[in-house]
Amino acid sequence: MAQRAGRLHRNFQGYTTHSDCDLVSLGVSAIGQTDDAYFQNNHDLPAWEASIDAGELAITKGLNLSRDDRLRRWVIGQLICQFRLDRLRPYAGRLPPPIRRPPLASAGRAFSADVLRVLLPCRH
Repeated sequence: MAQRAGRLHRNFQGYTTHSDCDLVSLGVSAIGQTDDAYFQNNHDLPAWEASIDAGELAITKGLNLSRDDRLRRWVIGQLICQFRLDRLRPYAGRLPPPIRRPPLASAGRAFSADVLRVLLPCRH
């Protein structure tokens, strides 16, 4: 129902109807997300506890997203949630005006994972 209404979104935790939400990481190994970054807490419980007890953040990993990363994330989200790219929202006014594209056919949905692998290369 949410997909048909265009309200289905995806974040690193899975599918949701909440878009553009900051996710706060609270526990051991928890992952957080903002518009322009991902971050992860320490996976080692004693080290995580020591950081918290000292009044510090327990974050040990982070990734700042570039403009291109954010655009790729949005395109991938449209493909895996809406099965179409019917508009491109402007990022810093440098993208073309909105475009209308037909939705992916049922057969095309099977190939979406392959498309995503090309759009979002593995980063270490």
